[in-house]
This record gives sequence, C-alpha cells and structure tokens, in this order.
Amino acid sequence: MLKLTMKHITTFTLFWAFALLGWNCRKDVVEVRPYPVSKQELSAFLKEVPDPASTVTFNVNALNQDKIFETPGGMRLFFTDVDQLFSTTNTPTPFACSTCADLKIEITTATSRGDILARELPPTTTDKQLLESGGMVSLKVFCGNTELKLLPGRIIKIQFPAPDAKENMFVFAAKSDPNGFLGWENTGQEVFKADWPAISTPGAVKGYELIVSQLGWSNCARILTHADVSSFCTNLPPGYTGLNTQAYLVFENVLVLVPLEFDDSTHTFCFPNVPAGFPVRIVSVAKLGPQYWLGDKTTETGTNSALPLQLEKQDVWDVLGYLRGL
Repeated sequence: MLKLTMKHITTFTLFWAFALLGWNCRKDVVEVRPYPVSKQELSAFLKEVPDPASTVTFNVNALNQDKIFETPGGMRLFFTDVDQLFSTTNTPTPFACSTCADLKIEITTATSRGDILARELPPTTTDKQLLESGGMVSLKVFCGNTELKLLPGRIIKIQFPAPDAKENMFVFAAKSDPNGFLGWENTGQEVFKADWPAISTPGAVKGYELIVSQLGWSNCARILTHADVSSFCTNLPPGYTGLNTQAYLVFENVLVLVPLEFDDSTHTFCFPNVPAGFPVRIVSVAKLGPQYWLGDKTTETGTNSALPLQLEKQDVWDVLGYLRGL
C-alpha cells in the first residue's frame, strides 16, 4: 500500500498550485462569468430616470361643471359635460363626477428619450414600424380607489406645449396585454397645431392639440417613413445578454428610441426595420452583480452588419445623469 508522508503531500500541493497558476496566465483562455438574472432590477432602476414633476395629480371635490386643468408645465385638459363623461365599469352607464367627493386626475408625460426608455413605451407600432413622437401623455381618473373609464363616444381635449410642432401627426393609443406593452396603434384621429394664451408670461403658447377617446397613454406621433429599411444589430462582449442588459438605438434629431431585442442564437441585440441615413447612438445599460455598466457609440443607420459595442463600469448616479440627458 502506498504510504503518503507529509513530504509527498507538500510536493503534490505545490505542483498543483504552480499548474493552476500557469493555466490562469494563459492568454488564450477567456473567462465568462455566469452573472445572475438582473433584468427586473435593471427595469426598476430605469424607472428612477423621469423627473417626478412629470406626473401631476389634481385632487377635486365633486366636479360639477366644465373645467380646464393646467399643469405647471403648461399642459391643459378640457373636461366638459362631466356627469356624462365617465363610467366605473365597461358598461355605458354614466358616473356622475358631481357625486364624488374624492376625485383624482393623474397626468403623466413622456417628452424625452430618457422618459420613453424609463416608462418602457418605445415609439414603435404593433407591427414594428418606427414612430417619430411629439410627446406622450397618460391620463387616469379615480373616484377614491375606483379607476374610471371614458364612456364610448366621449372625448377629452388635451393641449401641450411644443415650440417646434410638426404637421401630419396623429393620436396613437398604447396597446398592452398581461405580459406588457405591445406597441402603438393609430386611432386615425388627427393632431392639430394650436396656440393659446400663456398664464405666467405675455404672448401665446404654441403646441399640439389632441382629441383622445380613451384614457391611459396616448402618443402624438407619425410613422418614420423611408425608402431604404434594414435590420440593425450590435454585438456586446460575452456575459451581456437579454437577462442582464438592455440596449437601445437612439435617434439624434428626432424623438425616437428603439429597444434592441436580444437574439440568443447570434448573441446580438437587433431591431428588424430601421430607416437608413439617420445619425444615431447605440446605448446599452447593464447590471452585472452589484455593478452598473454603460455603453455609448455613435453611428448611422443603413447597414445590416452587427456593430461591436464596449461597455464601461459606471457609478449609479452617472448612469442616471446620462440617461436623463438623452
């Protein structure tokens, strides 16, 4: 029988220590760390991007007459015939706002790329066409804890400031299911350019006027059309996947931000229908363990190739500041 002495054990241990050291120093060995799923944590983190002032709540006691609500940012909502405007269910039974002593009207806006990213409302239609957005607005109405619905055939007029308001815009309504946002659907309702008297300063406010026939999110937008369309992809280093990373294509001169979807087979983040000839930035945010990583690269659309993108470790506040400034 082989008898192991302390000398044998020491020699054996030193041999394996040097062998492992030599293996770790090999240049052809690539270490890919198995990071845990952190997409939900990343999504929660991105919700901190919007300015809290982008949500305004009006508390009203017994709304019994036509009224205009105006936010500090200059958005205006017109409520008319208020006792024939809402219902508490999907049935066409009117709910009298004049009988509600605890009426809440909640308005949320998304007018920047950071807002769109954080609220997970990319300007794409349900059939994957890109939209140029002029701004998004969500309207919710509650009596106490009961959320109200807009009665069929009724409308609410919304005006919001936009100094460079554009033509040929339409109201797109957000569509979703239990799994999340599906895209925007054209309601066919035209958006009008308008101006109205300013309250705090002399002169008029210029912007858009929307006629909405549903509560929830509405998008003032138009389809971003172009003769040449191709797929757009980016390659990230190993370890960055759809489980811990989100990547976006950010257009520079129009309000368009496209989430790139991760493909396991090619290990790329892609979107299939991107118009050519637009200056863009590829932006990627990842959470690997406790650390955040950020990637940023400028390019131009119009190629089917997958462009490489490197990410750098960033402080959490630096990431938030960057996304708020998109």
